[in-house]
Amino acid sequence: LQVLPILLKRDAQLRGSLYAILSETFATKDDFTRVLEEIRLLREETNKRFEEQREETRLLREETNKRFEEQREETNRRFETMERRFEEHRKETNKRFEAVDRRFEALIAEMKQMREETNRRFEEHRKEMLLGFTSVRDELHVRITTIGSRWGKELEGTVRNIFKELLFKRFEVKEIERWECFDESGIVYSHPSSVEADILIKNGECYLVEIASSCKKADVGALEQKALLYQKKKGILPKKVLVAVEIEKDAIALCKELGIQLITYDEIKEE
Repeated sequence: LQVLPILLKRDAQLRGSLYAILSETFATKDDFTRVLEEIRLLREETNKRFEEQREETRLLREETNKRFEEQREETNRRFETMERRFEEHRKETNKRFEAVDRRFEALIAEMKQMREETNRRFEEHRKEMLLGFTSVRDELHVRITTIGSRWGKELEGTVRNIFKELLFKRFEVKEIERWECFDESGIVYSHPSSVEADILIKNGECYLVEIASSCKKADVGALEQKALLYQKKKGILPKKVLVAVEIEKDAIALCKELGIQLITYDEIKEE
């Protein structure tokens, strides 16, 4: 332990050999940077696809409204033309024959009935168009939500694996255990529920670790409550460690206030 650091400082070739050996086992800074860059590109691609899908939906809605308006105007023009011709014919007929006028009145009633039937069918057609558009919109929303959910789960799993490797390196531990219990008193979530957390042990010290891709103030509070629950169940108050790619400012302040060790995305880049 005393001689090796001195040899590493003096012998550049020895340092290079040791680095080559360790790089086969441990992830390097470039590895972490490349993985995080891939995560960033995946997020940008997903946002781009979502924007394209939303634009397509907007264009479809505009096209549907335009067609509906054109059809309504065309129908109105046809009815106006028919009414004008009908009125001219009625006036001419009244001048000639009273009998024809009576028959013509019957024809008027028939035309009104036909117009009402046409209006009814037109209204049914309009409702069918609106229903079809609503169905397309709902289906699109479900697909986008499913994509976002799958992407979020994949990202969370990737982030957890990356940070676990970082914890192995920083705390010099070989394994992180998964602790699960039932919180019947509602300490963590204010109601009885199952609680999970990562636990690591080093030199007799117990660390309770929370890993997340994005962290808010409420997540910090939940970590604090998990530590209290662990103390209640195990009789040991663990040290608290929070690791996250993104974290809000008020969450950082709360970490300092509660004595929670915070490991962020910037620390990964430095290492």
